[in-house]
Amino acid sequence: MAKFTTHANLRDALLDTGDEELIENAPTDYFWGCGQLGGGQSMLGKLLMETRKALRDGGQ
Repeated sequence: MAKFTTHANLRDALLDTGDEELIENAPTDYFWGCGQLGGGQSMLGKLLMETRKALRDGGQ
C-alpha cells in the first residue's frame, strides 16, 4: 500500500486496470505467480487487486 500511496504514477497505473483480474505471469512460481499450467495461486495478483480496492475506497 505504501508504494501506491507514495508514488502517484504507480497508483494511477494500478487504478487504470479497472476491474480486470490481475494475474502474475510467472510460470515457475506457483505461489506468487500463475505457474506453468496456470494453476498457481497468483498471490501477487490477488494482493494488487486488494490494494486497488482499498485505494478506490479511500484507504491509505
